[in-house]
This record gives sequence, structure tokens and C-alpha cells, in this order.
Amino acid sequence: MEKISENETSPSKVRSGLTSASFLALLYSVLIFQPAMIWLNLAAGTQLGSVGWISLIIFVELARMLGKRLTRQEATVIFLLSGMGWSMAGAPFFIERIYRAYYAQSEIAVLFNLHDKIPPWWASLDRNAWLYRTFLHPSWYTPLLLGVAILLLGEAVNISMGLIMRQIFVKEIKLPFPMQEVSVVGIINVTERAGRQRDILLFGAIGSMLYTFAIYGPTFIYEILGYPAGEPPIPWVDFSPGIQRLLPGACFGIATDLLYLVNGFILPFNIVMSIFIGSIAIYLVGNPLLIHLNLTEFAKEYFHGMKVAQIMYRSNLYAWAGPMVGVSFAAGIIPLYLRRHAIVDAFKVLSRSEATRDVMSLPVLLGVWLAASVASVIIAYSLVPVGVTYLLIMLGMSIAWSFVWTLINTYSLGVTGVQLSPPQTILPIIKYSYISLGRAPYDIWFIDPIIGVGGTGWCGSFYIADRTSTDIKSYIKTFLIMLPIIFLAGFFYVQNFWKMAPIPSIMFRNTSIFWPIRAVNDSLWITGKMFHAFDPMWILGAFLLTLGVSAIIHILKLPANIIAIAAGVGTAIPIAVTILLGGIIGKIIQMRMGADWWRENRMTLSAGIAIGSATMLTLLSVITMMSKSLWVMPY
Repeated sequence: MEKISENETSPSKVRSGLTSASFLALLYSVLIFQPAMIWLNLAAGTQLGSVGWISLIIFVELARMLGKRLTRQEATVIFLLSGMGWSMAGAPFFIERIYRAYYAQSEIAVLFNLHDKIPPWWASLDRNAWLYRTFLHPSWYTPLLLGVAILLLGEAVNISMGLIMRQIFVKEIKLPFPMQEVSVVGIINVTERAGRQRDILLFGAIGSMLYTFAIYGPTFIYEILGYPAGEPPIPWVDFSPGIQRLLPGACFGIATDLLYLVNGFILPFNIVMSIFIGSIAIYLVGNPLLIHLNLTEFAKEYFHGMKVAQIMYRSNLYAWAGPMVGVSFAAGIIPLYLRRHAIVDAFKVLSRSEATRDVMSLPVLLGVWLAASVASVIIAYSLVPVGVTYLLIMLGMSIAWSFVWTLINTYSLGVTGVQLSPPQTILPIIKYSYISLGRAPYDIWFIDPIIGVGGTGWCGSFYIADRTSTDIKSYIKTFLIMLPIIFLAGFFYVQNFWKMAPIPSIMFRNTSIFWPIRAVNDSLWITGKMFHAFDPMWILGAFLLTLGVSAIIHILKLPANIIAIAAGVGTAIPIAVTILLGGIIGKIIQMRMGADWWRENRMTLSAGIAIGSATMLTLLSVITMMSKSLWVMPY
């Protein structure tokens, strides 16, 4: 921390974000917030809001009370890493292991005749370890060590890919990363509090808090008092039954989360409209066509009054999951091809040591990425050696597919602010083909090589760090320092929650409801009963159709964006509608206040809305957690 004075450090000077102040703030976030996040996930299936904003605000105000202030670099590290406790390196790692042990012991696995096909390196199969509810049992050693190895290799893959994507899309092509820019503006305004910007930030935060309480508050209050809350408008207000009178199979709604409205403020209006067009193409046009033409199992299962969530799940399962792969791939490679010279130039720059002295050189980055990817393939193959062909498939998925998809996804994030959903069903289809042909045991289902798609998220974080003049090395170093702390804290907290009561159980209500449902879905995938939507002709047709639409847009110079249309195809229509509403509201504000005012202040307003929403959700979650925990006390 630095003392408040009139002499400001130049914002362009890159400084370290790793200091005693930022480290203490991160320790506080892990040790204090992680138990609350575990409880809320197990008991209610909810999250604690944005821990990054809450931690940052707490420590900014604490520093101010001490007559000091956090630098923007310290604030960046706190904001980006405070939520690490809920990454796969923390509590979720161990909660997932408990789920695996539950699945192995469950009646559902017996019902699907899978109980004797689960390998001992995937989960503890020992009945005593399950009854005594402890990780400190010999049957857990191999699953935990294997999980840690895959976790570390995955982080190496994702960080190295994130650094490569940073050079391409942040440094060379200079994409705008609109949603990351909101975080940048929020960090700067929270730490530096410029006059008018501060007022706009507070206006957005207060308005967002009041709105969030109005939407979520009644549900939390009823939950605390033990009364049924009815059907709250979360995550959206559903108008599907009304529109289905005109369009059977369609769905429609309005998302109630203000952060989607913020997307509309930030994104260019042509991007907003493209996302909306992609969404309505599926949910207002495609689904009614399926019903009208009696195509796929969705047409048979559909009934009037189906809700948005049901329609999305069933139509994607039976019809759209495969075509979405074709759309995403075609939409991704087109802009990459058009910008191929810039990408090649980025690699040339990256290969020069002077261009990468702030982190590491291209050969080192590629070496780390390839070594970690190949190591994960070797681990997977050593556990299930099913032939050279499958080994080559795993290498192709882990190296070639990961790299191409990360390029596509990062471009999407940088342009639209939305990540494309990775097509995670390709390898499962290959696996089931091997199982059904008798060429592999069921063990093949329980281990994957690293198919790293996390480089996109890291690139987004690196963008925030660059924009706040935070040294990238210090950010990565802080992450690596916190990694073992978060892992050990996650082990300690989850173990103690598990000792408190069985998981699942009535005390952890969310797990008792949804873990059996997840177990059924997992069993359906393993036994090959979920591969309905992967007709190769549909995938190829979607690919060619997307290429055709892109060619029309390019030739006619239409104000549409093909990658945004692809993002819209995978976006729930209530979310697309709210993003569009945000874009329209932004246009109205621009007309009233002027284009210059809106351009200068929309990021600040958006950051205030994000901070206010996160703050109110966190407060409501903590109050609910405390009230629900009282009943287990002995008195």
C-alpha cells in the first residue's frame, strides 16, 4: 500500500501487484469466504456473488481508514484472485471427489450396471472410507494424487496458452475485450475515486443494490422464515406458455440479472443484435420448425407450457448440440482466416525475446504447453492402453483441438464479451464407440487427457492486468503462491463439512436433490443413451450454412458479426433479450446525454452496477447461510 499524497504514480508504469497488502487480502478471502461458498453450494446450490469485488472494497476501505490506499496493481491482483477458493484448485476439487465416491456407492450405478466398472483410481471404492467420511484413507491416495497431477498439468497448459493468446489478441490485434474493460474501469474507480466518475459509480452501485434486493430479497427472506417463496423471477421471467400459442416449441423470456443488461451497454449495437439473431434462430425459429416437421425426439416430448429451461435442455439434447459444433467451428475459423496475417505477425513478435521479456519467450511457452499436454496423454494412456489409434486421437484432441478452440474462443471473448461453449461431446462419442465395439473397457470413460480451454479466461485476466499496468509475472507468481494455500484450505474445510454430516444429506439439501439427478445423467452418457443430436449431416449442414451466412455478410458488408451470431446460438433467449434491452437503453441514454458523455461514462456506470449487484447478493447469501446454520446447533 502507498500513502495518500498528491503525487500520483504514472498509470503507464508497470508495477508488481504482489505486496504484503494484496497477499493478506487474498488470505482473508480464502480463509473467510471459502467456508461460506462451500456451505451455500452444498446447501442451496448458489454462489456468494463476486468475491473479487467484495474483497477489493473491504481492503480499499480498510486501507483508507489507515491513511493509506491500495495501488491499482494491488487491487487488480486482489480482484482477479480472490475467487480462487472456488476454482478447481480449491473446495470444488474435493467436493467433486465426494460426488465420485457417492456415485460409486449409489443405487443408480447399480441400476445401470456400472457399479463394478468404476476404476479405483477415479474414486475411493472402499465402503469404510465412505462411512467414516474421510479423505485420510488409503483408498483415496491414488484418486487424489492423480487429480492433483491433472490439476497442475491443466494449470500449466492454461497459463501458457493464455500468454500466447495475450500476445495475439491483446498485444497485436488489440481486441477490445468489452466485459474485461468494465472490470478495469471498476478497479480504477474504486481505488482512485475520481470526482464525477465516483458519483456515477455510486449511482450505479446503489441502484443495482436496490434492484437486486427487490428481485432476490423476497426469496431469501421467505427461505430464512421457512415459508414457500413461490416461483421467483430468477434467472428470468418466463413468457414461453404465451408465445407457444402462436409458435409451438418456442420459448421466450427476459433475464433479470443486471449484468446481462450491462453487456448491452458495453457491446457495439451490431454485436448485440447479432447475439439476439443467433438466439432467436434456434428458440423462435428452429424449435417451432422441429415441431412442425416432427423432427427428432424433441418433437415427440414437447408439450404446451414447457418452460425455457426444459425446452433448452431437451432441444439441445435431441437436435442442436451437434449443429452448434458446426456453427461454432465455422464462425470461429472465418475471422481467424481473415486475420491470419495479424496472427502470423503476432507469433513472429512473440518469437523475439525482446517482445516477451515481461514473461517468457515463445519456445518456452510452447514447450510448457506441449510438455504438459503430452504428459496428460501419457497418464491417460497408461491407465487405459487401448491402442495406437486412440493414443493419436488423444494427442490430436489435447494439442490441435485445444489450440484451435482456444483461438476461436478468445477471439469471441475479445469481440463479443461472450465465450463460446466448448463442444465437449466429441471425445465422449469416440469413447462410447470404442466401448460399444468392445475395443475398450469402461475405464476409458473415467479419464481424459487435458483438453485445455482455460487459456481464454487467463487471456481475459491478462488483459485486465495490462490495462491496469500490473506486472504479468507478479500476477502469475501470486497465483502460484496461493495455489497450495487454496488447495490445503479447500481440503480442510470440505473435510470438516463432510465430518459434520453425510454428503448428500438433508443438511446439505442441494446435494440430496441434484446429485441423484446428475448421477442419472452421467449414467445415461456412459451407457450411450444421450447421443441423439450428433448426426454428421446436421453438423456438416450447420457448418456450411454458417460459411454461407458469413460470405453474405462479408460480400454485402452487412453490420452483422458471425462470431456474435454463433455466440447467440448458444445463448439462452432470455439472456439475449436482456442484452438487447441493455443495448436499446444505452442508445436512449446516448440520445439524451450525448454520445461523448455515454462513451466516457458507460464503463463506470456498468462497473457500479456490477459492484452493487455482487455486494447485495453476497450480503443476502451470508445472512441466509447464518440463519440456516443455526438449526444444527445443539441448543
